Amino acid sequence: MSILAGGSPTDARAIIGETGDAVGAVSVIGNGSFWTNATELFVGQSGSGSLVIQDSAGVSSRQGTIGDAPGASGASGVVRVSSGSIWVVNGDGGELRIGNFGAGVLLVENGGSVVSQGGLIGTMQGGSGSVRIDASSWSTPWIQIGILGGKGALTIDFGGLVTTDQVTMGLSSDASASIRVSGAYSVPATPS
Repeated sequence: MSILAGGSPTDARAIIGETGDAVGAVSVIGNGSFWTNATELFVGQSGSGSLVIQDSAGVSSRQGTIGDAPGASGASGVVRVSSGSIWVVNGDGGELRIGNFGAGVLLVENGGSVVSQGGLIGTMQGGSGSVRIDASSWSTPWIQIGILGGKGALTIDFGGLVTTDQVTMGLSSDASASIRVSGAYSVPATPS
C-alpha cells in the first residue's frame, strides 16, 4: 500500500505482515501525506512487514511494535523514517517496541524524527531489536535496551540526537544490550 500526494487515511488499528507467511509493505511519501492509526501499529506481527516514511510525510499511532510475535518463519519488521518525515507514538503509555518477541529494525535517517512515550529495544526472549539514529532524532522519556532475555542495540551516528531522561540496559542476565556513538556531533542518551 502506498500513501502519496497528500493522502491522509485514518484507521483504528493497522498490522503490516500479520500471519506467519504474510509479507506486507506500506510507504507514506511526500509532504502532506499522513497516516493516522487510532490505536496500535504493528510492523511484522507474526509475518514480515516494512514501513517507509519519507519526504516530509508522517505517521501517528498510540502504540507501535516492530517485530512482535514469533510466527512460522519468525516475525520481522523494518521501519525507515527519513528526509524530514516523522513517526509519532503518542497514546497513553505510547510505547515503541523494537524487537518484542521477533526481530525489529528502526532506521531514522537524513533528518527524520521519531517521538514516543517510551522505547523498548529487544524485549523478550528471542526478541532482537536494532535502532539507528543517523543525522536524525528520537525523543522519548525513557529507553530500555535488552530487557527480559532480548537483544537490543542503539547506534547514534553523524550528528544523530537521542533525547531521553533515562536509559536502562540489560534487565536480565540473559539479555544483551549496547549503545554505540560515532560522529563528531553525535549526542548520546545518558545511561542511568
